[in-house]
Amino acid sequence: MLGAIVAALGDGAILALVATGLVLVFKGSKVLNLAQGEIGAFALLIVYVALGKQSAPGIALLIGATVVGGLLGMGTERLIMRPLVERPPIQATIASLGLTVVLVNAAALNGGDGPLGFLPQGQNSYPITMPPTTGTGSVDLFGATLVSGRLVALLATAAAGALLYAFFTRTRFGLAVLAATSDNAVARILGVPVRNVYRFTWGIGGALSGFAAALVASLGPFQPATMTFTLIGALAGAVIGGLDSIPGAIVGGLLVGLVQGLVKYQFPSIGGIENVAVLALVLITLMLRPRGLLGGAGAAA
Repeated sequence: MLGAIVAALGDGAILALVATGLVLVFKGSKVLNLAQGEIGAFALLIVYVALGKQSAPGIALLIGATVVGGLLGMGTERLIMRPLVERPPIQATIASLGLTVVLVNAAALNGGDGPLGFLPQGQNSYPITMPPTTGTGSVDLFGATLVSGRLVALLATAAAGALLYAFFTRTRFGLAVLAATSDNAVARILGVPVRNVYRFTWGIGGALSGFAAALVASLGPFQPATMTFTLIGALAGAVIGGLDSIPGAIVGGLLVGLVQGLVKYQFPSIGGIENVAVLALVLITLMLRPRGLLGGAGAAA
């Protein structure tokens, strides 16, 4: 049981990273970015090809996916979202859904003979087994074995939470971001560079997604739609924690991972029951706390 709990928290930490990106983008631009997962997946695939596919160093994949994910996030904001900034946010959300479809199909079409050639030589279909981005080792934690990918996810989630808290509370630009996310009109009057805030939140969101995609790839086979399924769990975590709360995104992501892991551990023969449990948790949370566990007008960061 302890092993299942530790592994579930590791998986939940990956969901928490993606959920944090979702919340950052939502706070910064009021857009629910449904392409959050696929931006990270596409970034990872680009880096995978650029670094020589199966000969790519794992740590370089991890760092490269983070950097390229951030660039893709900023590019998405500039080219797709900025023209829609004065429109109702639902239009930008629908546009992000369209971007998801485009990225999944672009990756699927780029087999070994495609322009980008995502598949390894001699392989004509997904999934891809990538070089381990976090090594192949494991550690014993409280008597349970935790593979390196999940350990890195836990450490990265803790680091991301601490760094974002310090950024939003100790830096001028962080305070400007908070001002813009609270009221764009007032922020503009006060001279806050709102467009820079948009670019920043989309960039950080993309970077977190790229990092999370590299961690997911270290845990098993990877294919274009892998991060879409990760996004579903992350979105559930963001809703449970509160779409306007970064701490809530972290708590919600960990909670969703824990529920999924424990339910699968207790009922291994019932396929998909973990998703039913998460949906029930979302519904119960929304009935009792419509703005999430840590969401609301006073949500921190």
